[in-house]
Amino acid sequence: MQTVFDEHMDALRQEKHVLQIVEGSRLSRAALILHKGGVTELIKNGTADPSRCSYHFKSAIDCYLNDKKDASFQRKVFDYIKNICIGGNTTVIIQHEKTTGATLHDILRIALCEKLPSLINLDPIPCTQLLAEIFVDELDEILSSLERNQDELALFKFYHAVISGDLTKIDSVAGHVLLANMTIDHHQKYLELMAQFHPDMVYHHLTSSDSYRVEECLKLCQEYEIADASAYLLEKMGNVSSALQLMLQTLEGHLMTLKRAVRGLSLSTHQNKGKLMFTSRSLNTRCIVTNLSKGKEFQGVCQILTFGLDLCERNSGPSSNNDHGSQLWFNVLDRLMNSRSFLRLSKELPEHSEIMYNVLSDLLKMTMQRLVSSVPLSDLIRKITTEHTGSHLGELRDMLTALLSAFSSELEVGGGAANAMLYDVKKLSGSLFHLKVKDTRAHALSKCYTESSVVPILCISSRGDVSIVKDAGFHGEEKENKRDHTSRLRSKRLKKTIGKVRCTGKAKVRHGMLSHMDKIFQLGESSDAAFMTRHIGILSEAEHLGRLI
Repeated sequence: MQTVFDEHMDALRQEKHVLQIVEGSRLSRAALILHKGGVTELIKNGTADPSRCSYHFKSAIDCYLNDKKDASFQRKVFDYIKNICIGGNTTVIIQHEKTTGATLHDILRIALCEKLPSLINLDPIPCTQLLAEIFVDELDEILSSLERNQDELALFKFYHAVISGDLTKIDSVAGHVLLANMTIDHHQKYLELMAQFHPDMVYHHLTSSDSYRVEECLKLCQEYEIADASAYLLEKMGNVSSALQLMLQTLEGHLMTLKRAVRGLSLSTHQNKGKLMFTSRSLNTRCIVTNLSKGKEFQGVCQILTFGLDLCERNSGPSSNNDHGSQLWFNVLDRLMNSRSFLRLSKELPEHSEIMYNVLSDLLKMTMQRLVSSVPLSDLIRKITTEHTGSHLGELRDMLTALLSAFSSELEVGGGAANAMLYDVKKLSGSLFHLKVKDTRAHALSKCYTESSVVPILCISSRGDVSIVKDAGFHGEEKENKRDHTSRLRSKRLKKTIGKVRCTGKAKVRHGMLSHMDKIFQLGESSDAAFMTRHIGILSEAEHLGRLI
């Protein structure tokens, strides 16, 4: 017995010595083979030392993670963990003096929790998918271990992968399982971490989810000074005026930041010296504004203004349950029109002032395009006639210009739609005319019935394709009536043609293949007959003057 124990200890010492040599040489993949062997020993032998095998399991994970030169090899760690934790008898009870009643599943879970932050930082989606498949019943313990590791960023990535729906897009089953186990406290913790690491995501999450406590979230957003989210929560609590006021104050702050960014622009020396013509200077200013719109300062202004306009739309439409009406929109307009005064653009350089004037004009147009669909025209006229009576319009001129510009854009869109409709009508008319003269397929098909007493009724589609709808039997008497009608029609038209030729003082009559309905259609009047499917096989009333000879 002593000999077996000594042999086992010698093997352990040799294994430890080999590991030291391999790890000292930074041969991670060779060390991975040795550590995998240590883990396999626990699976095959229930009397092995759990701490030693747990060490090998964590070290094998480190061997994958430390191979940063090969990203695809790093991601294989998730497959390895899944195979180890699912394969074999994970419910076996380890019989060892250091462990009493612990299962293989428990030992692997405890070891995995220590490496979980590194795995989440590698890729949170497969990591959360792995936990949903293996350790979903111990979700609270896993989240508690993440909080004890004090890696809040990894905890945020875990929550975000589950709550945002990223995991559901990859694995709908695992995503719904983890999301069903999330409580309101988990959602609240997710919002707290989001406000800390990604405050720009808070507003979108609040508008798309209801799993949070409004008052706690409001205090959180005010603590981290997230204006858009705070305004949304104030609106949700019924304080719409305070919400809009907060948005407008934030808008002023973003405009001041944008003005400082404009001050730092390096403008052309030719423009500063005034050597360019006015049109060239205007074009240059517009180019500067276009480039400025790509910066984060301008995007911040547009984003906060968009949030404010969304608030106005939600609380001024017919479906809203408050009495604010159009006043919310007018508050935004007044703040934009008075922005020149609080920005003190008159004291800035002319080039900088011109750029800011163009920016404010764009913001005003953006507001007016949203306003015209929500504010009644009577309210807008009342505002002009009551608040600006006897004035020379002043700042209101920009608002009216923006309103007319928006109306002009709508007229252009309507005119383009009308032109497109006329083009389609003209194309359809040509298609119908082509269909009337395209009768070769119908004649070719009707030859099969010349010797029969049955005459087919054919249907011609808009593309000229002919198909048999049904068969109708015509007796000899009906055929004779058909010939009589045809002969009388020919003689009647021949008399009309001869009479018109003898009238030399009258205008020449142009013979064509247009019916009376087609002529009405060309004059702009609608006719249902122009769009109906035409049937061939039975003569209708005479309409085509000059067609039969």
